[in-house]
Amino acid sequence: MVLRIIASSGEYLFEICKTSGERIDAFGRIIEDQQKNFLALDGSIAKSSSDSFIYVPFHAGLILSYTLDKQLRFYVQMIDPKPLPKIIKSATGRTHVDRKASYASLSTNTTGNELFILSEDESKGDKGRVIDVYSNETGSYLYSMSVPEPCNRVFVTKDYVYTLSWTGLSKWQK
Repeated sequence: MVLRIIASSGEYLFEICKTSGERIDAFGRIIEDQQKNFLALDGSIAKSSSDSFIYVPFHAGLILSYTLDKQLRFYVQMIDPKPLPKIIKSATGRTHVDRKASYASLSTNTTGNELFILSEDESKGDKGRVIDVYSNETGSYLYSMSVPEPCNRVFVTKDYVYTLSWTGLSKWQK
């Protein structure tokens, strides 16, 4: 079984498929005008437990968790919530997220009972980043960590923080 984000359809956020790609089910409506604003809901999925997952939109400061049988576990705001970005339609008909929209989440992963979210820290200027840590059982904020170097993605394990930038991959002691 495969779970994927299908925000592009607008009607639902998630799709459960067979490994062949055949759709089994779809679910997940989190905003009223989801069909119109589906681009604003693009995000990432992280495993929470063997029967649940966490969804974090890139631009909205939200954290949601569902069981694989489509039951909502929690729906919380991040400590620095961002509004949904504007959706822009160009003169040529292309639709995209406003390029000036800030990121609530750049990368997401879980280790043990913790959810790690790399976020923009607007107080630190254009390239400021911080890792906000939440409980992956309740979505509650736990603490924040500094990012050891400017980066676009992080992956946190029990002992290490891995950072990915345009110039390389680094490993740091936690």
